[in-house]
Amino acid sequence: MDNDPFNYYSEYLELINKAHTLPPALLLEFKIADNLCKIGQKLIEENRTDLAMTAFKEAIQINPEDPIILNVVASFYIQLEEDHKAEKLLRKVIIIDPDNLQSMNALAIVLFKIGQIEEAEKLLRSSLIINPDDEFVRKALIMILLKTDRNDEAGELLSKQ
Repeated sequence: MDNDPFNYYSEYLELINKAHTLPPALLLEFKIADNLCKIGQKLIEENRTDLAMTAFKEAIQINPEDPIILNVVASFYIQLEEDHKAEKLLRKVIIIDPDNLQSMNALAIVLFKIGQIEEAEKLLRSSLIINPDDEFVRKALIMILLKTDRNDEAGELLSKQ
């Protein structure tokens, strides 16, 4: 796929057409969902969010259990500040792939933003157990501890760096 928006837009239309005409097994075999997701990302770069959202919805409809596609679409929702939609998709990813640290961390940040601080903290602690060297997670957890006036715990975690 080259960088000409008209080329990938025509590819987008072709894939949408295939999504409505091919049997589900062929859609997966030809990686139509993956390609729609990639085109959606290109459309975001062009600020064509309406078309990107259509591509993402089609990709999810074709392959609703693909954690990569769900993560991409959740990231898009986060950019749009549609945190509850992102939360729903990220929770689904974690059910499908419980060790997906990227989704756990993104969900923790979304939960923090919408005020579910205790659950965000639990996710970050779980993530830190899986990957104790993750500085992003450590800093996010420290931020939560400071926000909830647990300065001593934050200091202990900071000293472990």
